[in-house]
This record gives sequence, structure tokens and C-alpha cells, in this order.
Amino acid sequence: MKGSGLFLFLTFIVIVSACTAFRKNLGSAPRHSENIAGLRPTYDDREIPVQESDTTVENNNPQTGLAPQQDVTKQLDEILSNIIKKNDDIEYITGYTIQVYSGASRENADMVKSEIYRQMPDARPKRDYISPNFIVRVGSFLEKIEAQKTYSELKAHFPQATLIPARIPNSLPPSKY
Repeated sequence: MKGSGLFLFLTFIVIVSACTAFRKNLGSAPRHSENIAGLRPTYDDREIPVQESDTTVENNNPQTGLAPQQDVTKQLDEILSNIIKKNDDIEYITGYTIQVYSGASRENADMVKSEIYRQMPDARPKRDYISPNFIVRVGSFLEKIEAQKTYSELKAHFPQATLIPARIPNSLPPSKY
């Protein structure tokens, strides 16, 4: 017990003395300053004359006055048309929708759907029947972040609303709601 108390006392003394020595060294250090104004470049204020070019403007490109040397527009158009053809073959896209109601009562599903119309006039809720339940869903979103605003608005009025993964038909554009 005596040894541990002595050890703590000596440790305290060493730390205090080290801190005071460190503080004294910081105060006596000279401040550093450097003037680099002499190293900066200087520029003349005179105007540089613009020379007229003798080259003819090809392909009606008045911005540069030069014809493009390596035009890749045709190659990019071919690549983009191939991508569009591949995407047209895809029937469904993985996305998200907001499920507001799921239950056995058709009347309750219709009431929820009409309440959504009242709360959000631009929304297009859909009522589906997936045996044995009626389901009311709102929107088709490609990313969760797109659905977040609508989800927050619906969650305030419908606490049971849930953001769920969904298969979105490729023919439909993503909806605002």
C-alpha cells in the first residue's frame, strides 16, 4: 500500500514537471514568418494582339475554327443504340414501391386508397389482389432515395406504410409518386 502511494506521488511529480518544462519551451520559441512576395511572377499590363487564322472553318464549327480530327460521334451513337436495344429486351427493373395497406378487406383497401388521394392528390395508388390479401401500393421508384420523400409523407398519415422492393415494368417510366 505504501509502495503504490509513493509510486503515484512520484508519477504525479514527473508529469507536473514535464508539463511546466514543455510550457516554457513553447513560450520561448521564435515565431516563423516568411516573405515570398519577391518570388511571385510579375505580368505586363499590355494587351496581346490576336492573330487572325487562315484556316477554313469545316463542319460549321465556329467555336474553335478547326475541324475535328478524330470524331467519335458515330461510334458513340452505335454503342448507345446497342445499349437501348438491350434495355428494351428487359421486361422488369428492380426498384421500390411503398406498400400502405395489406389486408383481407376490400372496403378497407378502397378507404385507404381514397385517403391517399386526399392526402396526396398527385399520387397514383394501386389496389391489387394477391390471394388472400388486398394490397394498396404507391409509386414505382428506381432507388430508395427517390422514394424517401413520398414515404415520409405517407408514413405521417399511415404508420403501417412500408418501403418494399418491387419489380417495375420497363415500359413504365419511374413515377414521381
